[in-house]
Amino acid sequence: MIIKYLLNKYLTAIIISLSTILFIFFVFSLIGNLNSIYNFKSVIILSTISTLQILFYIPLLIFFIITLTFSIILKNNNELIIIMHYLSLKKIIKIFLLIIIFFSFLEINKKIIIDYLEQIKIDKINQKTKYKNIVILKQNNYEKEYILIKRENNDIESLNLYNIKNNKINYSIFSSNLIENKNEIITNEFYELSGNKIKKKYEYKILFSYFDNSFFKNNINYLINSKDIKLDAILIYKFLILALSFNIILITFFEKKYLFFKSYPINFYLFSLFIILYTYTITSYDLNYFQTEFKILSVLFLVFSMVKKFKYD
Repeated sequence: MIIKYLLNKYLTAIIISLSTILFIFFVFSLIGNLNSIYNFKSVIILSTISTLQILFYIPLLIFFIITLTFSIILKNNNELIIIMHYLSLKKIIKIFLLIIIFFSFLEINKKIIIDYLEQIKIDKINQKTKYKNIVILKQNNYEKEYILIKRENNDIESLNLYNIKNNKINYSIFSSNLIENKNEIITNEFYELSGNKIKKKYEYKILFSYFDNSFFKNNINYLINSKDIKLDAILIYKFLILALSFNIILITFFEKKYLFFKSYPINFYLFSLFIILYTYTITSYDLNYFQTEFKILSVLFLVFSMVKKFKYD
């Protein structure tokens, strides 16, 4: 009964928080797009997409705002004190475990969602233009290829290809002498940059193969070799960091030392802000040296912080 009651209250907090956040972001996006050349309907659509993009940039902060709203709802009727009399912090985590996993998954995959929304925005902008730039990313465990295709109406004007290994450009190819034949883009004349040398070559070369013409409907395409995709240490590390951070933020709201405050003190907000900034920093940047040691210490710090909260509660 109490679990159902908590989840209903959390759903109420989600509705209140997201409605407020979306409205604020939409107003700022709308103001930013009012000076554009598009009609009012297009401005509304573009502003809505931009609003959603901003929302998906910051899942951790959104989680904090929702949980803050949730705790304020409970505090106003002194329900939080009663609930914590029956539930321990471990039970609280179990109740909200699926929500924590969902937000962690959202944080890890936010770039895919943001890119998808960007694709919709680009398609909307390019509806009335005869030029279309298409970006293709081919990726496996060892290398990446970025292919930029410029199309005018149904004809390919030019193609740039960049082959990247170990975060460095291995070679690049440019050609404006292109032929489409049986879902292949072919050239007999192209420029190749390798190292510090540029060579003009006259030879038959297939630059890109695709499935069908519908492939060119999207401005951004991903071709990932699924056989080479592995659940690597970086993904596990990010998920572990995010899960720990979400848990720390959650249990901070339910600590006994804050239960009898009508509003949360400044040190509560400072600690929560620190955890959010700390998490975004360590999951966004890599060190050139001592990277493994740094990641281990990052995890240990969050584990220590979480254990400390359980110990003194």
